[in-house]
Amino acid sequence: MVRIDLPVNVGAAAARNWLMKEPQGMESDFAVYLDDDVEVEPDWISRFGAAVEAYPEAGVWGCKVLDYSVPSVMQSVDLHIIQPVG
Repeated sequence: MVRIDLPVNVGAAAARNWLMKEPQGMESDFAVYLDDDVEVEPDWISRFGAAVEAYPEAGVWGCKVLDYSVPSVMQSVDLHIIQPVG
């Protein structure tokens, strides 16, 4: 596993585009983007690995994101991947 930190804060979208073009990212089978203020469970990477094994046909894997100060609030639940028709 390789960790890449950007030298400046360019915003989430620009950072992901930047990191996608880094040699380590281009050579990897998988990439995980975590913001600097995220808190994850100690076993988060093995849980993602289990999801990849369980659903190898998927093109993207994700997780439920909760608000830190109000854990009953989920973040970004208004975004959905739409299945292609046909």
